[in-house]
Amino acid sequence: MRALVSACSGALLALFIGSMPDTARSAPPTALAATLACDPITGPGRVLCTVEMRSKRTARIDWADALVVSAPDFARPLRSRVAADRVHSGSDDVARVALALVVTGQGRGVLRVRARAVLCQERAGGERCWSEAREASLELVLPPG
Repeated sequence: MRALVSACSGALLALFIGSMPDTARSAPPTALAATLACDPITGPGRVLCTVEMRSKRTARIDWADALVVSAPDFARPLRSRVAADRVHSGSDDVARVALALVVTGQGRGVLRVRARAVLCQERAGGERCWSEAREASLELVLPPG
């Protein structure tokens, strides 16, 4: 009986893997890199930040956005989700997302952003696309002044 259950489980697993779309089975891991940079905070007001995503392989970035996962109380985002304005194609495949923060006073804290992208790669037999997400963070500081 145990051998029959094991054989059935193996057959079901093979059937499940065989029925998965090709993109789910063959997506290369960690093809996306993300960095976060902000203008210096000199006082209360608006501060601009940029999330930059790059493809680390021969894949192009087809779509991208950034989600603010957490922000310090003194520097709140104007929007928590921002789509990339434009995605650059070619050998330097980069997507940039501009975020704006409103700084209300002094403080210190970490801004955390989740960069998300759909990457596509030409293959024999057609194009293959998959999604990836990377987190980027940056410490924000507005000292007393």
